[in-house]
Amino acid sequence: MLALDLPGSQFSYRQSRRANCNNPASAQTAQTHIGASATFGCYYAGTRLEYGATEVLDTKVPKTYVGQSVRR
Repeated sequence: MLALDLPGSQFSYRQSRRANCNNPASAQTAQTHIGASATFGCYYAGTRLEYGATEVLDTKVPKTYVGQSVRR
């Protein structure tokens, strides 16, 4: 979620796209691999990211979690 119309001198947001920033992306543009590079070519002054989410695909649970045993 983005907050809009904020002071451009205090807030800005960059998106991982090369160009065509005024239109929806036609494909995934996120940096999805460790060590991969991405171009953050879209700059939006006066915009702030309000919420972010990370999808965890590796569901391995350590044998101990926060000092407690985990049932398997």
